[in-house]
Amino acid sequence: MLKLFYVIFMNLHRAPYMIPRMRAEADHPQRYTEEQRYSLVQHAIYLMNKTGKINTVETGAENLPKQGGYMMYPNHQGKYDVLGIMYTHKSPCSFVMDKRKSHTILVREFCDLVQAKRLEKDNPRQGITIINQVAKEVAAGKKYILFPEGGYRFNNKNKVCDFKAGSFKIALKSHAPIVPIALIDSYKVFNSFHIGPITTYVHYLKPICYEEYKGMKTQEIADLVKIRIEEKIQQEMQAQAQTGQTQSGETQKKKPELANWQKVMDNGEYLRSAEMAEEANYNMIDGLMNNTPKKKDKNAPRRSVLKRLRNHQKKIASQGKGQPQQQKAMEEEMERKKK
Repeated sequence: MLKLFYVIFMNLHRAPYMIPRMRAEADHPQRYTEEQRYSLVQHAIYLMNKTGKINTVETGAENLPKQGGYMMYPNHQGKYDVLGIMYTHKSPCSFVMDKRKSHTILVREFCDLVQAKRLEKDNPRQGITIINQVAKEVAAGKKYILFPEGGYRFNNKNKVCDFKAGSFKIALKSHAPIVPIALIDSYKVFNSFHIGPITTYVHYLKPICYEEYKGMKTQEIADLVKIRIEEKIQQEMQAQAQTGQTQSGETQKKKPELANWQKVMDNGEYLRSAEMAEEANYNMIDGLMNNTPKKKDKNAPRRSVLKRLRNHQKKIASQGKGQPQQQKAMEEEMERKKK
């Protein structure tokens, strides 16, 4: 929800010229082609995504039928769902939405530009009319988005609710392919308290041809589409979890080993002071309280301290952690103590 207000605020300077332009093209469809109006919709979504730091990734676009119309049935997560699909769907498409929510500013322009259908949920007769109109247009080659859940919950967390069987009457009447769409993390954009950058996913699944579902009831079709979407969401979530664990493990493996002086600097003021005061072994200032002196081997040959110092300096220089970094850390520590 906070992201919605942020996007609106960041695009206020564009409203004086974008909204009148969208209104003009929506009111004169005879002057502007369907492709031109759809291109303007995608441009508006691009501006919103850019200012809101929203990244939408699509997969499975090759599964979309190349010819004719089809019905797209996605899971419903929030206000960004239609925008995410239309932003990634190259060819013009439209959608069906609740009439009560379609008359707010900017939403009205989006609906009119793509000639979306406004559905009155409490008017069954009008609902039948909309179903017949959409089925006729889909049979003629148009693409439509319809959310079979009928609504969404705040902070959805990628959960899929039951699909309404009546939503699939359009597909049966139009004999058109059904394209299930799995939306992931779309709820984070405008229907959660998330503020930072967001990446959403639009997965176009393999279409269900009319020959595959023509002998099924609408409830059976609804269950089939829901199962496929749930399986895809579960598969992607598991893959993301495994990828996150792998990256975390690789980061831990690549973490460079700290020298003793670096361990001391990272150990905190109190523990560092206590160790330096009580440590009996001068070469064990390493962040651990260890007062046991190192046992000397009387039979071992005497080692040159200067030679050991030179070797240690070469080792630090080869690791890219030379004297300047150590000296800088020491100077910062001295300045802190002066304060």
